[in-house]
Amino acid sequence: MKDSQKSYALVCLEDTETPQRLVGICETALAELTQLNRDYRNMQVVLAGAYADLGQSDVAINILEKVLSDDKTHNGALNTLGWVYWDTSDYDASIDAFQSALDVGALAESFAGLASSSRYKGEIEEEDYLTLIDTAIAMSPEYVWAYRDKAWYFIETGRPKKAEKILKVALQHDKEDPWTLYALGVAFYDQNASAAAVARLNKAIETQQAPTNAYLYRAKANFDLENYRRALLDAEHVVQDWPASPEGYVWKARSLSALGMRPAGQTVLRDYLEESYDSYAVYWLAELLYYGGEEIEAIRVLQSNFDQGDADYYDHEFMAMMMLEVQDFDAARTHIDAALKLDPGAQFPRFYTSLIHVAEGRFDEAEALFLDALRGGLPRHRIGYFIGALTEEGELQRAVEFRTKTNLVSAEAD
Repeated sequence: MKDSQKSYALVCLEDTETPQRLVGICETALAELTQLNRDYRNMQVVLAGAYADLGQSDVAINILEKVLSDDKTHNGALNTLGWVYWDTSDYDASIDAFQSALDVGALAESFAGLASSSRYKGEIEEEDYLTLIDTAIAMSPEYVWAYRDKAWYFIETGRPKKAEKILKVALQHDKEDPWTLYALGVAFYDQNASAAAVARLNKAIETQQAPTNAYLYRAKANFDLENYRRALLDAEHVVQDWPASPEGYVWKARSLSALGMRPAGQTVLRDYLEESYDSYAVYWLAELLYYGGEEIEAIRVLQSNFDQGDADYYDHEFMAMMMLEVQDFDAARTHIDAALKLDPGAQFPRFYTSLIHVAEGRFDEAEALFLDALRGGLPRHRIGYFIGALTEEGELQRAVEFRTKTNLVSAEAD
């Protein structure tokens, strides 16, 4: 104990020791008491929380259920039970626990827990979620966890700028919180501000309490900044922490490839895939093969995602491009249609269709479709590809005139 003059019961109730120490302290304190009073139950709740922090959720739930069998309105037990279920992704149970806690008495953590659990369950409207989480923040303006959950909501719904503002407020209350710094790094990364992302992720990792995801996002951000050796180091860290996940292997392979060691990168992914199939790793192995000049092998590797029934939009888009290059237009169209079914607003499949039209001599249709894709957000650097396709078909005058058309569309966008 920090102070030998303090009783085990008092130290247990203060709940400031590490989970490992709390288990011993609280169990000793409980053994010394025989009366089932309020302090006894509060110590049981602290003990349950310590077991939950150590990953022993079943033990924690058992203790909390005993508390609630004696006192079904024990707010601390209900809230702690909610968090234990939240940690194990049992959101139905966590919602019930937090709602029961609110029925007993309104606490900020009950509102926050109910908001977050309902969000992860996917059965709450945005207005209702924001009402709950904002209530938690209003009741406890220094409740950093609640700010962070709200920020993650905006990150996960594609609004990282809003998340950035919320996280900066949270940092005013705890400027060195690793989880808040990590979330802010992700918010910057999602805004394509990779340098700002690295700066915040560095701070998070310097605390030595950052999650593995912080290393993963720092690898991604450094990769974007062409700091490939740094990205490689973080990817290695992710591999060590998550040996069963494809994430570390993919970024290790991509970093090696960017450093001029493409075969080594391919080997990383081949070795991983020998142990377990994963569609994400398959995609990136296919890409490394394709850009290494091994187009046929890339097609063969990517085909496994279709054979396994795990193909997503990106698999179809990539395969459409490769089928286009080998001039298998029927197969390309099949994958284009599948890609558009998965993402009707995507523009690259339309771009590929326009190239097929060019190859088939349907130039007016090709131009119209390409211009529509350009208006829809197709990157401007693809204009050169399309004009190149026209010139390969001998349409030199049309190519010159088409450049003027694309300039007009680009000007409209500006």
